[in-house]
Amino acid sequence: MGQRRHELSGRWEDVAELRQGALRNLAYGTIPGPTTYQYWVVLADGRECGFIGVLGDESVTWDEVQDVHARSGFVNVKKAGQWRAWNKVFVFQIPNYSVFNALVRTVLAQRRG
Repeated sequence: MGQRRHELSGRWEDVAELRQGALRNLAYGTIPGPTTYQYWVVLADGRECGFIGVLGDESVTWDEVQDVHARSGFVNVKKAGQWRAWNKVFVFQIPNYSVFNALVRTVLAQRRG
C-alpha cells in the first residue's frame, strides 16, 4: 500500500500534527494517472514520520468524505451526497488498522469542528 521510510513510536496524545500532500501523476506529461498521497505524523517532541501511498485514479478530499466505517470486514468510505459507499477495502489490507482508524476519527472530528 505504500513505502516505509522509518518507524515512529509514541502515544496518540503526543501527536501534534497530521499533514497530507497529494501529487497527481501524469503519463507523457498530459494523461492523468493515479494520485500519490503523502502523509506525515509529527509528535510534540519534534519527531516525525511519513508514508506514501497510491490510491488509484479516483480520489476524494477530506471535505468530500462524509464517513468512514468498518462493517463485515470491510472499511467503507462514504462520500457526501452519495447513497452507497464511494469505495471499500478489506480491513486486513490496511497495515496497522488501529492507527488508520484513529487517524481517520481525528481528521473527521477536526473537520466537523
